[in-house]
Amino acid sequence: MATETTVYKLDKPTVAGDADVWGGFLNTNADDLDVFFARPRHRRVVSTPGASVAFDLGVAMMFQLTPNQNTVLSFSNIPTTLPNAETSALRVVLVMIGGGQYTITYPTGTDFPGGAAPELSGAGAEDVLEFLSLDGGTTWYLQVLRRGDGSLEVKNKLTALGQIRSPLHDNGNSGSALTVDWDNGNHQRATLTANCTLTFSNGRSGGVYFLELVQDATGSRTVTWPAAVVWPAAIAPTLTTTSLRADGFTFYYDDIPATDKYLGQTFGLNYAV
Repeated sequence: MATETTVYKLDKPTVAGDADVWGGFLNTNADDLDVFFARPRHRRVVSTPGASVAFDLGVAMMFQLTPNQNTVLSFSNIPTTLPNAETSALRVVLVMIGGGQYTITYPTGTDFPGGAAPELSGAGAEDVLEFLSLDGGTTWYLQVLRRGDGSLEVKNKLTALGQIRSPLHDNGNSGSALTVDWDNGNHQRATLTANCTLTFSNGRSGGVYFLELVQDATGSRTVTWPAAVVWPAAIAPTLTTTSLRADGFTFYYDDIPATDKYLGQTFGLNYAV
């Protein structure tokens, strides 16, 4: 049996000088449509950062910048020729690498959450910023989509309809020296298997932490607290010496430069485990 193939072809109407007819109008605005729908899929790397960087929205809507000095940011060639552009939403994504090392001045019209610019990450870390405009580029609402350290920054009130929790991180056996890295979680545990010298790392300003210390089967283990830990009336607590019992402690980190300290408090002693 013979097979026939039919080819259909659609020719665009030829329209000369009449933007009100769909053919000419589509031609006139093809570049703007490309910016809105195609180019945002590609990240444009700023290869020559300097004291001022203008992001050309005529060529992309997603950029990557690694600043090498204090930098003033701006937007250029903001698309305005689409129908009703004054009410069109514009979205620009910026991947900023190591921006926390320098002072960043944001584009004119940037509205910050809580009225303050975000704290950017240090060398080598990527922060992903989103600029959203609902008025054709006059006002830009800025939010941090992702921080380089994985944290979430909330400048305004946060309402939780469910639980907010930090899962317990178990450091296992302490040995004679143990570093408690608070980046592993605000609630941590360790089993004392020897008289142990503790070190705290990565405390965050205003952070509140909980540490559970468990005596092993031998018991009578002691700890040497970090020098930055201070106790009420300068009296450190006495740990429970009974084997297989636990003590709990809370710490508030103030992060005051040159005198940063953990304000320690005994949560409770002699818990069964």
